[in-house]
Amino acid sequence: MDLGSQVRLDLDARAVDDLGQSNLGGYVEADARIGWRPSDTVEIYLAGNNLLHRRHVESNDAGRAQSVERSIYLGTRLRF
Repeated sequence: MDLGSQVRLDLDARAVDDLGQSNLGGYVEADARIGWRPSDTVEIYLAGNNLLHRRHVESNDAGRAQSVERSIYLGTRLRF
């Protein structure tokens, strides 16, 4: 969503069911990003992933199990 000519807000929500796997429940998560473009070539942004929980497990497969944590970061993008 554009919040004026220089600011953009992106929001994302997702829900994952338990898919019938044992000891792995479903979850709901959200991501957000806000960016400010003071010029056509510079953007400064703040973004967060997995904002609703500190961490969640995405698989109970012993070889591929991942515990995904919340992350928040600040960045700059230069276009030329």
